Amino acid sequence: TIAKTVMTFVLIWISSLFLNGAYDKPFSVFKAARGMALGSIVVLASYALLPFDWRYSRAVVLISALFGMIAILLARWVLARFSLIKLVPRGKIDYAAAIVASKGAYPATKAQLKNAQYNMEILGRVTPSAIQEEGSLCALPDLPSIQKLYEINEIIYNSRSLTYAAILQSMQDCAPAPFYKIHVGNALVGSNLQKHPAEEFRLNSSYTLDSKSSRRNKRIFDLLAGLLLLLLYPFIYKRVRHPKGLLPNLWQVLKGKKTWIGYPEAYCKSRQLPKLKPAVSWPFPVLENEETKEVHRLQIAEIYATNYSVMDDLRLLWINFKFLGENV
Repeated sequence: TIAKTVMTFVLIWISSLFLNGAYDKPFSVFKAARGMALGSIVVLASYALLPFDWRYSRAVVLISALFGMIAILLARWVLARFSLIKLVPRGKIDYAAAIVASKGAYPATKAQLKNAQYNMEILGRVTPSAIQEEGSLCALPDLPSIQKLYEINEIIYNSRSLTYAAILQSMQDCAPAPFYKIHVGNALVGSNLQKHPAEEFRLNSSYTLDSKSSRRNKRIFDLLAGLLLLLLYPFIYKRVRHPKGLLPNLWQVLKGKKTWIGYPEAYCKSRQLPKLKPAVSWPFPVLENEETKEVHRLQIAEIYATNYSVMDDLRLLWINFKFLGENV
């Protein structure tokens, strides 16, 4: 009985940690603590729903939650001290950032960060030359020591203000403490580095669908919608235009090989949209006897990625239900 109760409570805590982003990289002690706290609330709220022979002291539940939280936070602190993981001590909201840019380019990079919805405290501008300018934090050669002094978490480089060779050299000089991003055109190219600076970059533009929380919510929606459609399959398969394709699509979505709503992989390369699993249906109402032009498909896919919401997937799944036996 105790084993069943413990397993139930542990699953609730793990689910709460997952939904609160505690497993997202870089790891955050704030999100881990929040996940354990909210999970404990759910455990206590569901306590009364358990069978009587599964219940025991509420004090044990609270003490277990407290020790679990301490163990998780301590483990992450130890792993971070040995540089085995990247740790954000208080969550991304408390990030301190510095922008390496000329005086004229600085406002554009700052505006791009705002458009990308980065909740960071921007400490100021770093002069991209060897001579410090008035009103700047420091000159570029002094950035490694200033980074330690101010405990700067992230450094953003404006690509128009200095060469890529200078950017990479600066990354090496400041390693391994901060994260890095480069402002290129209308995008922020960033790296979640672990050991070697400047070795791995990914596009981090202002697409809502590119965030970890949106991808997690999309996956949860795919699973829940797939399970519901699987339960209703005997009643709905005849309403689909190509019923033979519905069940294979269901299994592929449940296994994480496909997503219900999305766009072709080619769009990720041509428009640099966030990468998705192969999609079953388009992110717009499909017309049965009318082909949507490619230029409109591209534009709507970009709007979908920019303003993504789970409610969009729900609405489009309902509208395009007839076409769930096909693929984009």
